[in-house]
Amino acid sequence: MWQHSNANDSRTVTSEAELRKEREQFISGGYSTDYGESDDGVHCIAAQIFELDETVAGAIWISGPAKRMPKSCFCEVGSKVSTASHRISRLIPETE
Repeated sequence: MWQHSNANDSRTVTSEAELRKEREQFISGGYSTDYGESDDGVHCIAAQIFELDETVAGAIWISGPAKRMPKSCFCEVGSKVSTASHRISRLIPETE
């Protein structure tokens, strides 16, 4: 399933073991993180929004400069992003 990934920099996940670790952190915390992998010096926390049948409808995220959004605040902010995504998910009407 996993195929080797090329690194953009030293923060890029390039192995299946690293990806599995990231996935477990996402499952347990309900959010995903980006420590500047996409943009140097910019941190991001994201969570999925689900439809009633649990398919992914979208995502919400918050990004900010690493100086104002250090890793030490990720647990608190991640929890808030995850809570917000659950609230939004409950607002999505059922479709036929």
